[in-house]
Amino acid sequence: MMRNVGVSHHLFFVQQLSETKYDDYCAFAQIEKGKYHLICRNANSFDTKFVELLEPLQKIQDNIILDGEIAIRDSNDQFQ
Repeated sequence: MMRNVGVSHHLFFVQQLSETKYDDYCAFAQIEKGKYHLICRNANSFDTKFVELLEPLQKIQDNIILDGEIAIRDSNDQFQ
C-alpha cells in the first residue's frame, strides 16, 4: 500500500515501496484427482527436488493449479 507520509519520512516511504528479492524458483502445484505435482516454469518436475512440499498439498481436496515461488532458508534462517 502506498502512503504519502511527507518529506521528513522519505526513507520510510522508500522502504514501503521497495520489496526484498530472493533467488527463488517459479513453480506450479498441480492437484488433480488426488495426484500432486510440483512443476517448474519450463514444465519439468520438481517432485523429487522438493519432496517436503508435496505433503502439505495433500490437504487440498480440489482440482487446482497454484502459481507461486519457492525460496529456501539456510541454517541461519536467511534466504539463499
